[in-house]
Amino acid sequence: MAYTVYERKVWRKSSAAVSITCGGRIYLNAVMARLFHENGFNWALLLEDAAQRKIAVRPLTRSDKRAYRICYSARLSQAGIHAKSFLLLLGWDRRGYQLDARWD
Repeated sequence: MAYTVYERKVWRKSSAAVSITCGGRIYLNAVMARLFHENGFNWALLLEDAAQRKIAVRPLTRSDKRAYRICYSARLSQAGIHAKSFLLLLGWDRRGYQLDARWD
């Protein structure tokens, strides 16, 4: 009997990445979560560049009335931001996305 080799569907990224879920959460992968946590970031401003169709997350150490709370998982395997209202304002189609991120 011959064996069938199955290709792996999910890959772990060793670089910064962001996911947008169908429920309206923005998730940062482990690389970003650890970077944010090490720098004491607990809040984030969400920014939009409409001309280039880009969004940005500006982490903050202090609360701001415009900022969203960053929630970290117990082992820093990810961090999440509840951003449904922000995404809907941009015209988000309620679908999930996985995006590469760049740290400035």
